[in-house]
Amino acid sequence: MFGWLIIGLLFLQSGDRTVIPGSEFRQVITTYVSERMDSTTNDIAVEFRSTPESVTIDASGYSLNIQSSVVLPLKGYAGIPVEVRADGKLIRTVVCSVMIRRFENVCVSTRDLDRNDIIQPIDIKVQRMETTNLDDDVIVSLISTVKTRAKRMVKANTVLKNSMIEEIPAVNYNDKVIVLVRTKNLSIAAAGTARQEGKIGEEVRIQREGSREFLTAKVIGNQTVEIVIR
Repeated sequence: MFGWLIIGLLFLQSGDRTVIPGSEFRQVITTYVSERMDSTTNDIAVEFRSTPESVTIDASGYSLNIQSSVVLPLKGYAGIPVEVRADGKLIRTVVCSVMIRRFENVCVSTRDLDRNDIIQPIDIKVQRMETTNLDDDVIVSLISTVKTRAKRMVKANTVLKNSMIEEIPAVNYNDKVIVLVRTKNLSIAAAGTARQEGKIGEEVRIQREGSREFLTAKVIGNQTVEIVIR
């Protein structure tokens, strides 16, 4: 009985064994991240923080797979499970820790901006830099800055964020405005003064010309508001 046990142990130890180098795990992850990000290697870089030097399995053939259901962050740290399969069976799963580094063109201020400064094309430059540690609301398109102003003071050479700018109001405080008064069967225009600033679609307080009365009107265009009487 004892002799059979020794033979059995020797048989198990003499089976096929394969050493999978860590470089293969890194290659599979790099390919997977690049394809899932739909980006070129110039836009992202995978930095490996924790991957095995090698993995040994009791099989002669194998494949490394990452399930398509694995959710990747757009940037930052990620734990990516790599499946080791042999003969169609899952042998083990190795979780590798990586840092997904992202590089993008971002908008940067070229001068100090004061609050309410209207942003001109000369006030912005496009600069390529790593955005891994920047907030998600960084501005990556010049189109986003068209017809906008600074919401607060912004120093020169600052990476612009959407939270730093806002749409230029169509009506400003103390603007002379056209007040369109509409009823079911009638539409008339009158003059007034805005007592609030507002963007298109917002409601503002206005004062009719020659009157102390204040009304609420909806901004529908530059220096134009509307009051609908139903």
